[in-house]
Amino acid sequence: MTRFQFYGKELSETSKSAVIIKQTVSAIKKQINTHREKRKKVNKGNLRMYYPHFPYLLLANTEHFFFLFTHTKFQTFLALFLFVSLPLKVDGRIRDDPLAPQIFQLIFVAQSLDFFRSVRGVVGGHSSSNSGKGKSHQSTTKYGYSLVKGKANHPMEDYHVAKFVQFKGQELGLFAIYDGHLGDSVPAYLQKHLFSNILDEKDFWEDPFMSISKAYETTDQAILSHSPDLGRGGSTAVTAILINSQKLWVANVGDSRAVLSRGGVAVQMTTDHEPNTERGSIENRGGFVSNMPGDVARVNGQLAVSRAFGDRNLKTHLRSDPDIQYADINPNIELLILASDGLWKVMGNQEAVDIAKRIKDPQRAAKQLATEALNRDSKDDISCIVVRFKG
Repeated sequence: MTRFQFYGKELSETSKSAVIIKQTVSAIKKQINTHREKRKKVNKGNLRMYYPHFPYLLLANTEHFFFLFTHTKFQTFLALFLFVSLPLKVDGRIRDDPLAPQIFQLIFVAQSLDFFRSVRGVVGGHSSSNSGKGKSHQSTTKYGYSLVKGKANHPMEDYHVAKFVQFKGQELGLFAIYDGHLGDSVPAYLQKHLFSNILDEKDFWEDPFMSISKAYETTDQAILSHSPDLGRGGSTAVTAILINSQKLWVANVGDSRAVLSRGGVAVQMTTDHEPNTERGSIENRGGFVSNMPGDVARVNGQLAVSRAFGDRNLKTHLRSDPDIQYADINPNIELLILASDGLWKVMGNQEAVDIAKRIKDPQRAAKQLATEALNRDSKDDISCIVVRFKG
């Protein structure tokens, strides 16, 4: 029987994947704890991977290292690797198989990059399910989010941003859903750059409307200029900037949506950019709208939204300028919901508000909305952020 050895601990090939992973993590934890104090003196608490083929890969600290091993997608890769590879020894060298080190190294690098997106404070959408929460340091405003991979046979393509930051003496709540298509490279780029580009506009404080509009345009141009690297895909976007929990700016391209609850009544803050509603613009640009194939209107028979970031092959027929709305956050406004179309395809605005209003914890509210969408047989990825302005 083939056996795998991790720091002297043998794991049977016939063990179930969950048991293997648990034993592996336990063994590695024990080994790292043994060396922790000695390593602290050498590199100030940072720990290198205990695997000789990638010493350059430095994880932030011990806690982040362990979190990587709890990452759902990484566990899957690790379990598959253990079952299909020949015997290996993590703190020695992989025996008998010259390709195994390279395979294991690529898996680790890919998963570590994926992991680092989430520990930066801007959390990405690669895991099959992901949720979290946070709160303002200056008001009672709280937020929660939930992302769930849909039933479609492709990796998760939704990304999001949900955080409070201090910027030039003001507190900003930054919230966004980026719903990618034909891959996740464009939503990943938006997650990293769009808010930065907005806040880098020199007139942001004097003219937020124009700054948001300009930043959307320059970001799309940057994506198109990087198209060989980012691929042929694209992404919708809905962004919300909350200034000192008092002023709210919402913008969107595509069909990701933002909805306010004002006195318990749903108020849509975004415009769904659909091919049928913007047929004139598409045709004026030389494109066409067709329901073939399928029964959904698509630009040139391909894309089911009329505005998007990226999509280089369709760009001459698409727009990327956002619709932008402003709202004062007064005592009558209870909450804000941002979500991808995986939610809105199966749920109305008022239904979503009614569900979220009943649950005071915004993280639980976001989870409940995603669960309800799944129960209604939503096939798409479902991403949802709930921002509650009252306690």
